[in-house]
Amino acid sequence: MSTNITNTYRQAKDIFNNADLFNTIIIEAKSIAIFRKHLSEMIKRQHSDKRFTSTLLDNNKLEVIRIK
Repeated sequence: MSTNITNTYRQAKDIFNNADLFNTIIIEAKSIAIFRKHLSEMIKRQHSDKRFTSTLLDNNKLEVIRIK
């Protein structure tokens, strides 16, 4: 089992479980690519119909919106 050095797994899990539809969430992630990977893997693993969009802001901040 790998270790969660970047803390992106926990952020992705929280957003996946708690984000309301069309709710805008801004997070600060150490690795944007790893965060997006974790979120997409959660969707696939749980066969969820949830969909998210994300936009990179300045200073490693990411805006995440649940769109479905």
